Amino acid sequence: MRESFYAAPYYNLALVLPDLMFLTLLTSILYSELKEAIPAAMNGLDGIKDYLKFWNVVDWINVTVGIGCVSVWLVFVLKLTVELEEVLKGLPSEVLDLYVFTNRTYLSYEDSQGLLTLCGRA
Repeated sequence: MRESFYAAPYYNLALVLPDLMFLTLLTSILYSELKEAIPAAMNGLDGIKDYLKFWNVVDWINVTVGIGCVSVWLVFVLKLTVELEEVLKGLPSEVLDLYVFTNRTYLSYEDSQGLLTLCGRA
């Protein structure tokens, strides 16, 4: 089954809200952990040992994974909104549109490569 999605992830401004909520929660956890970790680190190794309890470690794992997710999402959005547009400009859209219209189906990977080869673009 083929699926498609909007090339603009934030085509509706309301779609930004969940991401902003996630960033707010992630920042809140980071802030509260830093408020605890900095004074603990100032007390030396004993302070760090006291600080590294189970739930603090869970919070730091959460922050680390959250920052990783945000980073991957930002790279995806940038590639989708900036790089994809440049790639699509180079495609022979008239030929591809005609093929899809006459076949009344999606192009398979092999069909698209064959058409691009015929057009001298592959």
